[in-house]
Amino acid sequence: MNSSSTHLGGHVAGLGTGGKWAMLVLLMVARTNMGLQFQTVADASEQLVSSMGISWHEIGRLIGLYMLPGICIALLGALLGRKFGDKNLVVFSLFLMALGGALMAVANSYGLLSSGRILSGVGGVVVNVLMTKMIADWFPGKQVAFAMAILIVSWPLGLALGLVINGQLLTITTWPAVMWLAAGVSLVSMALVWLFYRNPPALEAVDNRAGGFKMNLSRQEVILCCLAGCVWSVYNVGFIMLPSFGGNFFISLGFGKVEAAWLVSIAGWLLILLVPVGGYIGARWGHQNLILFACFAVGIVGMAWIPLASSPVLVFIVTGSIAVLPAGLIMSLPAQFLRPQSRGAGMGLFFTMYYVGFATLPEIGGWARDVTGDAGAPIQFGATMFFAAGIFLVLFLIFKRKFETAEAAI
Repeated sequence: MNSSSTHLGGHVAGLGTGGKWAMLVLLMVARTNMGLQFQTVADASEQLVSSMGISWHEIGRLIGLYMLPGICIALLGALLGRKFGDKNLVVFSLFLMALGGALMAVANSYGLLSSGRILSGVGGVVVNVLMTKMIADWFPGKQVAFAMAILIVSWPLGLALGLVINGQLLTITTWPAVMWLAAGVSLVSMALVWLFYRNPPALEAVDNRAGGFKMNLSRQEVILCCLAGCVWSVYNVGFIMLPSFGGNFFISLGFGKVEAAWLVSIAGWLLILLVPVGGYIGARWGHQNLILFACFAVGIVGMAWIPLASSPVLVFIVTGSIAVLPAGLIMSLPAQFLRPQSRGAGMGLFFTMYYVGFATLPEIGGWARDVTGDAGAPIQFGATMFFAAGIFLVLFLIFKRKFETAEAAI
C-alpha cells in the first residue's frame, strides 16, 4: 500500500467507532454498482432487440447470465480472497466488472454480449461474497444485522438508479452508452475501495492467508452455512415472486400496464426503505428468531391470500412491507457461528447455496403460471418458499443448539 493510502487508513482508524460505519458506507456505495450494472440489459432490451436482431428469449437469458457464475464461483472467490486478501480481490473483481461492461459496449454479436455479461457476473459474485464477509469482520455481535441490512439496500438502490439514469440516457443516445456508464462506475468503485478500505484492527492479528485454498471449515460450520444459505435462498425466491409476477397478476385483474408497473415498483422501494428498519429492530430489540418466524408467517399467509383477496393491492403492500424486514437478519446468520479465519470460506458456501436455489427455483413459479393459467399461481408459490424458509430456519436453530451444547460439554 502506498503512503497516501496508508495515511488515509490511519485517518479512518482515528475515527474510532465511526471508522466501521465509514467502511460500511464505502462498501455500500461500491456495491451499488452491482445493481446498476445488472439493470443495463433490461433497460437497453428494446434497442438490443431492434439493433442486434436478438430475440426476447435471448434477452432473458442474457439477464440471467449475470447470476450464473455464482454457482461455481462463490466458494472459489472466498478462498481466493483468503489467499490474496479480500481488498485486493474485490478491487480485481470490480475491474472484471468494468472489463465485462466494456466488452458488452463494443460487442457486435450475441456471443460477445454473453461473454461480457458472464465476465461482469464473475466479478459481481466475488464482490457480493467478499463484501458481505468484510462487513461481518467489521461488525461483530448484534450490530451485524443492521450493518448487513444497510449493505443489502445497495442492490435495489443500484437497480433504481439504473432505471432512472439509463432511461434518460437511452432517450438521447444508444445502448452501448449504458454499458460504458456501468463500466465507468465500476472503475470509480474500484478506486474508492483501493484508496479507502482497510481491515478492522482485530483482523490484522489473524493470518487469513494461512491454509491456502483449504476451506478451513469445521463440520459444524459447513452444516450451519448450508442451512443458513438455504434460508437466504428460498426467502429471496419467495419475495422475488412479487416484483417478477406481480405485474402480470395486476394486469389480469384489469389494471393498465403503467398502473401495474407502478404497483410492482413498490416492492423495490420497500426493499430500500424497510430492510434497514428490520435490521435496526433486530439489533435494538433482540429476539431475532422471533422476528424471522413472524415475518415468514406473514409471507406465507399474505402471499397465499393476495390472489384471493377482495383488496389485493392492500394485501400486496402489507405483505411486502413485512416480508422484507428480515433480510438483514438472515444475512447475519453466518456471523453467529463463523470464526474469523473461516468467514471467507463460510460466506462462500452460504452464497453457493443461495445461487443454486436462486438459479433454479424461480422457474417453478413460471411453470405454475403456465400449467394452471392462473396469474396468481406464482405468487402463491412464493408462499411455499416462505414456508420452506421457516423449515430451514428451524433446522438451522436445532443444529446450532446441538453443536453449542456439545461444545459446552467438552
